[in-house]
Amino acid sequence: MKTFISDLHLVIDKKHGNPNLLNIYFKNGNAYVCDGHILIRQPLSYSDIEGKEALENVAISGEKFKAIRKMKHVTATKAGFYCVSKEGESVLFEYEKDFKMPDFESVIPKPDKEHHLCELGIDLERLNKLRLAMIKNKRGVKMTFTGENRAILINSLEEDFKEELGIIMPLCLSK
Repeated sequence: MKTFISDLHLVIDKKHGNPNLLNIYFKNGNAYVCDGHILIRQPLSYSDIEGKEALENVAISGEKFKAIRKMKHVTATKAGFYCVSKEGESVLFEYEKDFKMPDFESVIPKPDKEHHLCELGIDLERLNKLRLAMIKNKRGVKMTFTGENRAILINSLEEDFKEELGIIMPLCLSK
């Protein structure tokens, strides 16, 4: 099968009011998806699709991506994703026309060694959403705490997938 490696669409929260968070975006060799609490940056090199070079400054809706994940063969073209189903039927999923690509890289925090984290709260539903959307691996993940009430960076412990990055915001704990 030549398709995407993980279910990035699972991050999308349709209840979120921001229409820019309903798509999966492609830029600089990465796929990005965010729901306002979770951000995943996944290198396209992890996925076995054809035509990756066509995936620059384009977006596809979460609903279309969900359908694409079920396809047997996926090819990125200038018009969209040309797919062949397991039954041999062909379909074209066009890219979104009107969208504003968020600057995902600007929200990826740099670890701050001056802040010591004593307590941490995590919404388990959000953590599970991140777990389901990231690449499955046997060794687990590394979590890097960047400071109190700051983002938690999540990377695979498997060498082959170490560049995939998940980010989750902690819950604010009041004392």
